[in-house]
Amino acid sequence: MPAGILLFGATRGTGLAAAGLLAERGEPITAFVRPDSDMESLTALGANLVVGNVLDAPSVEVAFASGTFRRSSRRSAVNAVRRPGRISTGPKTSSTPRKQQALIGC
Repeated sequence: MPAGILLFGATRGTGLAAAGLLAERGEPITAFVRPDSDMESLTALGANLVVGNVLDAPSVEVAFASGTFRRSSRRSAVNAVRRPGRISTGPKTSSTPRKQQALIGC
């Protein structure tokens, strides 16, 4: 089985959106979830669930021991959110000062 993705914070918002994109690509997903979290959406995506508390080191260790996971950079995670439907680990191209001014309304 190929190395998968271990997601923290995947039960709602950006984390759930990232889980959905990864599932569409057929990526193996393991989600670390709190015991009181709504896990229905992740289960529907076919994610493997590890229940625990991120503040409890042994439960985090269990999550990492539950599979083989790829390493990722913050940049690739940010690109996944900025470009829904496309997860990229490539460098972001810098924009010109004029484009930057337009984006912030100057």
